Amino acid sequence: MKVRGFEVAKGWEDQDIHLPTRSTLHAAAYDIESAIDLTIPPFALGQKPTFIPTGLKAYCQPDEYYYIANRSSGSLKGIVMANGIGIIDADYYENPTNDGHFQVIVYNLSDQNLHLKKGQKIAQVIFQKFLLADNDCPGSKRVGGFGSTDAEKVFLKRPIQIVYDLDDVLWDLTHPIMKKLKLEHKKQTNFYIQDDPVFTVEEKSQIMREFCNFENFHKAEFYPEAKDILQVVDVDTDVIINSNAYASEVVEIKKQRLRDYYPSLSIENCRINLVTPESNRKQISSDVLAFVDDSPYNISESNAKFNLMPKKSWNTNPEAIKTACKNNKKFQKSWQKELPELIRDELCYVIPVKNLNEANQFIHQAIKSIKGV
Repeated sequence: MKVRGFEVAKGWEDQDIHLPTRSTLHAAAYDIESAIDLTIPPFALGQKPTFIPTGLKAYCQPDEYYYIANRSSGSLKGIVMANGIGIIDADYYENPTNDGHFQVIVYNLSDQNLHLKKGQKIAQVIFQKFLLADNDCPGSKRVGGFGSTDAEKVFLKRPIQIVYDLDDVLWDLTHPIMKKLKLEHKKQTNFYIQDDPVFTVEEKSQIMREFCNFENFHKAEFYPEAKDILQVVDVDTDVIINSNAYASEVVEIKKQRLRDYYPSLSIENCRINLVTPESNRKQISSDVLAFVDDSPYNISESNAKFNLMPKKSWNTNPEAIKTACKNNKKFQKSWQKELPELIRDELCYVIPVKNLNEANQFIHQAIKSIKGV
């Protein structure tokens, strides 16, 4: 008969997860390891905490619970638990949403990034009994995972935000530029042109000049499915186009093209940002249900629930996927059957989609599921 202990959670069986152990004979706590490599950024106001997956679930008796506490070594590095201590009930084990997979929720109070390695000890777990009050009257059976709060209810409390990038998401840009420069025969091996070893320094300069040339954006052709993105707009949804540009002239031509193509789209929801190659990333908040972008860099910085990445030659290699999944995102190859469960759990996902059409299909179905349509 099982009394209390740890198991590897579903989905983590092949990830070489170590079951926790006590460090000494009389230690009260079991040491918990990080299940992945990840970076914890320095704390800033309004910043979402970092979820560190453990790949573990734990079971105990009905009158017991277990709690996750910080380690003293973690405190010395600036790591603090965002929820003080994490109290987890016995019925969290094997719940239908996430199988009882528990994570460690932290902030980094130091002034620099903290890089965790898979297998590094991050917290400790202690099992405890609890007492009942007189006339105790518990609620219903648990049906959800982390916090027992379904994402459907969270997103229905506010307009559902959908964010699309423009370049190579709503219109075709990189391929025509490569063809113009006669570089289309060079298959990209990286996910960011400035770092791609297949291009020479001169070729990278040529590409950058083309990305600063507003004529290329004047001629860019929208994908046929681009018209469909506004079909979800109503009182409960908000479609935003968030795109970056390297030159002020490109900012203006992008805005003009979008106004012409989407006359009903509000100016506030057409966000074109002037950036440099070094700052060419986007900050997408946790209020966003779905973010559609072809760039693993941008996906890695996003806090959206679902990060949909249309497949391109430059973002399907393993290194690109690894980059996109940074900051505690889980890679999800398929979604059609799993969508209701994905919506209900607490994870952020990176989901590859064939094209804009599949991204739109995902968004339509996710909104219908949340609204109960």
